Amino acid sequence: MVNVYLIDNDSLIKLKQYPREVFVSLWEKIEALVDDGRLIAPHEVFREVTKGDDDIEKWAKEHQEMFVDLDAAQTKALKEVLKDFPGIHDPEKTGADADPVLVALCLAKTRADAASHYCVVTEERLKGPGSMRIPNVCQALGLEAIQLLEMFKRERFRF
Repeated sequence: MVNVYLIDNDSLIKLKQYPREVFVSLWEKIEALVDDGRLIAPHEVFREVTKGDDDIEKWAKEHQEMFVDLDAAQTKALKEVLKDFPGIHDPEKTGADADPVLVALCLAKTRADAASHYCVVTEERLKGPGSMRIPNVCQALGLEAIQLLEMFKRERFRF
């Protein structure tokens, strides 16, 4: 089974800790995942990471093919996520709110493609009962949420 990773903006931002000029092979491996269609994110993640003026914004703009628009099935999944987990959406947030869209994208992809394993990559951690953080919502939906380092391990990134 092929792993496909749906990456959150916080994990992309964490990649800033690994400057390209120092971690050349890491970035080559990340880009290979993008090229293979195995590292994706909803456009809302793109909108969140392109608010600043830094290397991640530049990188995201150079790899726009990884950012996907929602289709009808994914929009339906988004409505389910927002209905069942209203706290995942921050009503105070202005602009893009990627969290519910990221979970919905993973849910819809999982339902549509049994040949691949879809999981969310986020730096958020599970919180107590009732939390609406990405890992909690994923867990409630039977989806997997991992952190960036776990993705590196699964892909057997070696440096």
